Formats: sequence, structure tokens, C-alpha cells
Amino acid sequence: MAWMKPSQELEDIIEHAVKEYDCTMKKMFGSKMYFVNNNMWTGVHQESLIVRMSEEDRGEILRTYPEVSMFEPMAGRIMTEYVQLPDSFIRDEGKRVEWIEKSYGFVASLPPKKPKKKHKKQIK
Repeated sequence: MAWMKPSQELEDIIEHAVKEYDCTMKKMFGSKMYFVNNNMWTGVHQESLIVRMSEEDRGEILRTYPEVSMFEPMAGRIMTEYVQLPDSFIRDEGKRVEWIEKSYGFVASLPPKKPKKKHKKQIK
């Protein structure tokens, strides 16, 4: 499947959903991703909402909703703590808020991640 850029509507939905949270935005996977204490939390990838979940919550959401899947940004490269929420979650504000909130609680409990050092280019 060819990569596709997320719609502006989807980026607006996630931007609105996270505005009350203490987080920062960085561009990854060609779209907006949000971080808490430098740990990736949520964002959009193509036409899906991505959230980082605890093992318990991840198991619950995958058992309860067959349309939810593990996040696989490239074929064969599953990001084990992340799930991909389909359009039905994006359009259902109650579901969206519930799982973004659970995800935030988990990511906020993680120790802060140290930022990676930027490498200086060597000039020869």
C-alpha cells in the first residue's frame, strides 16, 4: 500500500483532542505526533489515530474492538506499545477521549526520556 498523507481534518481532530494536555508536537511519519516528557504519546499516521498503551489497556482494546490493530508504520515493523485506532474511533468522541486519556495516563507515568543529541556534520 502506498503511503498517504493524513487529511487536514484528521490532523485538526487530534490537535483539538490534545490541546488540554501537557505535551509537545513533533513531525514523525510525515505527520504530527505528540510527546509527553519526550516519550511519544499519540498522533496520526495516514488515516489512523495512533496511541501508546499500557500492556493491560492494549490487551483490552484489542480484545474488545476487532477493528483496532497494532501500529505497523512499515510492513513488518510493529511498534509494540502502540495501537492504531480506525475511523470509527476518530468519529466517536466518547471512544476517542476515553482511549486518549488512558494512553496519556500511561505515557505520563513513564520516566522522562532524554533528548537525543544532535550530531554535527563533519566538513572534510
